Amino acid sequence: MAIDVRKYSSNYVGGMSSSAFTTLVMPIFGIGLLLTAAGAYIGWNTSFIFKIVCAILSFILVLTSGLWAYNEKGNINIGIFSLFTVINGVTLTGILQYALKLSGVSVIVQALAVTFLTFSVIGVFAYTTKKDFSGLGNILLFSLIGIIIASIVNIFLGSSTFNLIISAVSVVIFSIFILYDMSNIRRYFSDKDYIVASITLYLDFILLFQNILELLVWFNRSDD
Repeated sequence: MAIDVRKYSSNYVGGMSSSAFTTLVMPIFGIGLLLTAAGAYIGWNTSFIFKIVCAILSFILVLTSGLWAYNEKGNINIGIFSLFTVINGVTLTGILQYALKLSGVSVIVQALAVTFLTFSVIGVFAYTTKKDFSGLGNILLFSLIGIIIASIVNIFLGSSTFNLIISAVSVVIFSIFILYDMSNIRRYFSDKDYIVASITLYLDFILLFQNILELLVWFNRSDD
């Protein structure tokens, strides 16, 4: 999911260097995924209320990331990013437990593999191509709003088929988000924006994983 770095950062210079991307963004992104796994382990047997609190905190941190996710804040941005990924791991336990109960651990492994493959292929293409995908921003924003509205409506409908459609559309949209965000990082982020770049890619990966997992669980249930 995109964070408009040009809106918040005074360090915008027109593109992140390859060295900053490979030595800062990707390692922090990877650490974020590991901390998310740790958060899921920590939150596995916690109460529903605790998970709701973590979900609210996670949402707040995403909304305010444009205010704290820059290196002018010193080490505080690294600390908040780490906290965010751990908390987000706690919020993922619900869907992980649901998948484990219905389809077993193999479906989680499959979802991770598909997500890594999809993220890698699209990410490499977006980072290396000369084409600028920043023009997709408005389309993706309205698509995201549509997904949110459809998800809220389905809370009342409780339709598994509608939920499948939402997940399938979400996989496409968040795949395009990877294309859009990676392109923006390459062209519009400065080297000092490595934390916000890491958050952006992290959110793309996690949201893509969640929807791929929901799809695989649904198809595995259909095969039973």
